[in-house]
Amino acid sequence: MRNDKNIAPSFFKKHWLLYSISATILIISIFGLIVAILPTLKLKIDQNIIFVISAIYLLAASSLFLWIYLRNQDQKLVGDLPQAIEQISTAIKLYKRIYHDTESIITSAHKLQNLIEPKIGELLDTNKSIEKELMQLRQDKGNNQRELEEWYSGAIEFFKLLERALENTQNDSDYPKILREFEKIVQKRGLSRIAPSPNDPFDEGLHLIQSSQSSPGVKPELILKCERWGYQCGTKILKKADVTVSE
Repeated sequence: MRNDKNIAPSFFKKHWLLYSISATILIISIFGLIVAILPTLKLKIDQNIIFVISAIYLLAASSLFLWIYLRNQDQKLVGDLPQAIEQISTAIKLYKRIYHDTESIITSAHKLQNLIEPKIGELLDTNKSIEKELMQLRQDKGNNQRELEEWYSGAIEFFKLLERALENTQNDSDYPKILREFEKIVQKRGLSRIAPSPNDPFDEGLHLIQSSQSSPGVKPELILKCERWGYQCGTKILKKADVTVSE
């Protein structure tokens, strides 16, 4: 409401002369129509002529009012036109920039796609090759593990033969020398004997008690005799040594 009150006075103030002329013509035309309509008035001029003239004046006043209004609207449109053109120009520039950026992004995406697609094929081929190599490595590892276990079993069997041979022969035989040489060989593969000596402390991680005896002057749980050798591979115990301990 406040804006409408401000707009109307400025509009009339700007075109006051035209509105004054239009209002005067309008008043004259309305007065003429009243005079022409009233039958009681007797004038020298024919009432029909007055009616026609009044109607023409009324039409002229209405046309003038309409012309003033349309002229004001045209001026307002012309005044707003540069700003509208500037906004449209800004929007067009923004659209062109967005279009250019979008086109650049699409071009870059195509280039990246063309660059990546061959690499994807290479990566897939490399992945297949790696899978084959891993499968082969697992098979080789399994085969090597089985061969190593078989070798350990064979080495342990040979140790057992040497152990029985040492029990049944004299100390001046060649078996101790053979044992030392063979032990050097198997130690390179990580295999070693568990052969505790008398008076060594009992270790339940390495030794297995087969019997216990009372021995004067010997502390309890000391090894009196190694009955059978044990074997270990690194920290893995393959077989504990059978021992007799003191009570």
